[in-house]
Amino acid sequence: MSGPAPPSQTTFRDTTRSIYGQAYSDAYPELYIAPWTRKHSTNVEVLKLILLRLQSSAPTVWLDTCCGHAWHFSRFPSTIRKVGADLSRVQLEHAVLRNPDADFVHADIRSLPFAPDSFSLITNFWGSYCYLGDESEIAAFFQHTASLLKPGGFLYAELLLPQALSSFNGSDFAAQHACTVRPLVRDYSHWMFTDSGGEHRMCSPSRSAIIAAVESQSVRVETFDDGGFMTHLVGVRRAPEPGPFLPRRSP
Repeated sequence: MSGPAPPSQTTFRDTTRSIYGQAYSDAYPELYIAPWTRKHSTNVEVLKLILLRLQSSAPTVWLDTCCGHAWHFSRFPSTIRKVGADLSRVQLEHAVLRNPDADFVHADIRSLPFAPDSFSLITNFWGSYCYLGDESEIAAFFQHTASLLKPGGFLYAELLLPQALSSFNGSDFAAQHACTVRPLVRDYSHWMFTDSGGEHRMCSPSRSAIIAAVESQSVRVETFDDGGFMTHLVGVRRAPEPGPFLPRRSP
């Protein structure tokens, strides 16, 4: 099987504009919020642990990249300064309605308009980095994002890894929503899925490649799999203490 054509610089922008329009954005809660209670419970649990670690430091500033409707922001108090970035203006309109206390920026995640050492917490959910479509661009995204962390700041990202994708088509969600994954190369590092929004062309680098990109910015990393399709990556920048930096999660 031949590999996909090299992505152009406009692929990410074109995909976002063509898929994340009004109709798809209106349907987004039904597709990606309501059905995924277990995943979101894990997200909230991890975020609580991180924010507990951050509460004794300077005021928390949280950046959510590819924020979409910014559901995660809505689960945490307005005392946290929250900034969401997304390339879809329609998604941001929904985010503003859900989170009137947050700030939102219309931005491409490849060139986020922020200075180094700006954020206490940076998140990327749903493997949304996969839309970048190229391993080198994804590595650059994680390197740049990690550089925006303050010393002691946390990065929390959900990874969609190749080995998890091959089983997706047998899931209840795939059957209920006519959403299917198809490999573009044998190892699923390039793949696509179809749903009511159309064709989503994605790239999934290996766990080790993503960790290497993050660790290049002096970020210490832990990962765990959630028993579904996601691998959760949590990193802290220049953590001085040895041993695990998150308390053990409940079963």
